[in-house]
Amino acid sequence: MQFTVFMMSAQVKLRHQALRGSAIIMCRFDAEYYSDMLFTEYDINFPVELVKAVPKRKAEFLAGRYCAKHALLQLGYSDSNVVIGKNRSPVWPRGSVGSISHDRARAIAIVKPRVALSDSIGVDIEKWVADFEVQNLRSVVTIMEEEDLFVRLNLSVRQVVTIIFSAKESFSKLCTIRLGNILGLKKLG
Repeated sequence: MQFTVFMMSAQVKLRHQALRGSAIIMCRFDAEYYSDMLFTEYDINFPVELVKAVPKRKAEFLAGRYCAKHALLQLGYSDSNVVIGKNRSPVWPRGSVGSISHDRARAIAIVKPRVALSDSIGVDIEKWVADFEVQNLRSVVTIMEEEDLFVRLNLSVRQVVTIIFSAKESFSKLCTIRLGNILGLKKLG
């Protein structure tokens, strides 16, 4: 088998009170070697929503759910199946809350026990925005006041746009868990 998921349990010191007791799992994968049979091999349910999806999308989904499954198992949850809910957001097993993100070669999931109904968490993983995409994304994602904060840190526009996009993507996921809907990125400005 050429499709390999390398699981890494993040050794992160979770200093923030809200993150204590969380499990963070990150993996790398190569979509070129993806096969539908890997869902069975990794004991992850193949959702009907993916039947017509391209292999790249299926590989990203599999890697994200692989991380989520292992984060749940690390926390002692026997039900480690994370199904697709409204707005394509993950539905976490009772008593847990989490977030999943992926790019073309990496996936990450963070999961924690849900203590209160208002508990939520958001995570995003991004590569630096390509130079040719900066201006288009910048006009959709950022407002000047946000950019001014980061310029003082001596970051490039590319870094600023990527960081703001990723922060808003994480916040949007957090809000989806709490509010049940996805906010537009401009509304977060």
